[in-house]
Amino acid sequence: MSTHTANAPSPLASALIDDLAQLSAVQRYFNEQIEANKILHGSMFLTSEGVLQIIRNNLEGLQLRPVDVESYDRFNESPTHLKFFRSILRSIVAGYRQSRLITASQ
Repeated sequence: MSTHTANAPSPLASALIDDLAQLSAVQRYFNEQIEANKILHGSMFLTSEGVLQIIRNNLEGLQLRPVDVESYDRFNESPTHLKFFRSILRSIVAGYRQSRLITASQ
């Protein structure tokens, strides 16, 4: 018997959403650092080496919540999950494209 209601996400979905939120926070943090570096040096583009250097120089400022590696569950793809992940991926890509359009128009 399931312990979650029809409107509440399953524990697996909740954990996935939390992990995606943490990944998004990491991306925003480093994007801010990269953008600040580009402004500081007056450059529009960075090399991949330049980006890696910025990441290395700013790792200490990144605050992540601890992850319990002992509770890791291997993901087995299920056709029932495919629609959910496709939706998440499309949302992420659409958000990225929109943010790039906004940045490019400024």
